[in-house]
Amino acid sequence: MKHLTSEQISSVVAGWSRDENEQQHVSACPVCAAEIERLRELLTQFRTSIRDWSEGSQTIVNLPRPVSPRYPDRVHPRRVVWVLAAAALAIAVAVPVYQDVREREMKAQADADYLLIESVQSQLSRSAPMAMQPLMQLVAPTESDPDSGAADRRERE
Repeated sequence: MKHLTSEQISSVVAGWSRDENEQQHVSACPVCAAEIERLRELLTQFRTSIRDWSEGSQTIVNLPRPVSPRYPDRVHPRRVVWVLAAAALAIAVAVPVYQDVREREMKAQADADYLLIESVQSQLSRSAPMAMQPLMQLVAPTESDPDSGAADRRERE
């Protein structure tokens, strides 16, 4: 035989149970009947003690104050203001420092880029490789007469 659950026993004690199977089980099972009787007796004792206390006790009992927690539930507004002020100061100092460092990095990168471009341009502006430069100077026309070199070449042919 399966016993009643605690919810079923509570509904029987409260008078909410309309299930005939539960009522039959309580009358047939001594274990469940004893549990229901024990619960009813406890509720009766509780009701009696509450009534006695409310009728006989008209004075206010001074209970000890609870110990305040180390960290209160409510934060003091001045603390919030100080924390916000400190955060604003930290940001005000950190942003210019960060910008200065960033500008220095960008300038160093720009200088390195400029040197690389100059090197590439000098390599590209040569008409011949470095080893052939002396030969090119011998063969190249003079700047004063650009056609003289072309005329000399025609005569040799």
